[in-house]
Amino acid sequence: MNRYVALMTAGLIVATCSGGSAVPEPTAGPGSPSATPVATTPSPSALPSESAEPRWLLVTISDSTLGVGQGDVAAAEAYADRIEQDLGVAVTVRSFFYGGSTSGQILSEVRTSTSLRDAIASADGILLDVPLGELKELCPWDDVSYAPGPGTPAEYAACGAEMATRYEADAGAIMDEIVALRRPAHALIRTTELWKPFYPTFESLGLGQVTHQNFLAIWAGLGRVAAAHSIPVAPAYEAFVGPNGTTDPVAAGEVSSDELHLTPRGAAKLAFLLRELGYDKAAR
Repeated sequence: MNRYVALMTAGLIVATCSGGSAVPEPTAGPGSPSATPVATTPSPSALPSESAEPRWLLVTISDSTLGVGQGDVAAAEAYADRIEQDLGVAVTVRSFFYGGSTSGQILSEVRTSTSLRDAIASADGILLDVPLGELKELCPWDDVSYAPGPGTPAEYAACGAEMATRYEADAGAIMDEIVALRRPAHALIRTTELWKPFYPTFESLGLGQVTHQNFLAIWAGLGRVAAAHSIPVAPAYEAFVGPNGTTDPVAAGEVSSDELHLTPRGAAKLAFLLRELGYDKAAR
């Protein structure tokens, strides 16, 4: 179904029950995450009880990890399909897409972007995927291959600890902003862990175990702030890489050969995990 309206590059999952649309912002300036608006205005939404043909606007905030390569949000499309099937509504996906961004950059967009804030306030659904761009800023990094660079376990433990601290603070602040615009009592809000980006590169560098511990700390922080905001979390990390972080999602055909973006199979799997959270507005 061709329902997808691409607006920017970003990461987050929330779903709400109201109506309306927002006008896309101009393309971002130098030094900011890429932003390519498409001026398409979805039809106003309505609750199932208010319309014979109820419609939902699902707003996604993410970086490129939700898609099959750059510029795609296949996981959001797959989740929209699930919502349509389960709730009997027609869903339009509007994606605020911030490629290569950090959690801090997403926080800045949520605080300052008028079009994004208007979309959050009027959406029937919001999908939040807080990105992990800090990896390339804080840890050893190879700019040529766009992948982690060689480093010692101690170096990766140190950068992982800083990532976890920043990520928890930024994710909590992002959720503060979203909940202020659309409280869980009036919204179906969802967020998700990520799989293990750059698996099997970390394993080939002998960093599998230390990075596994890093990611467990990051997702524990996400779980804490999400619970504080009554936002359920899709447990994608263990689902994609197993309880010990040793299952290769690339070999499983769920993450592409770039070790970062979901394949169609992976997108369908993430949509299933989101569906398993149910459709209660607030976490139980």
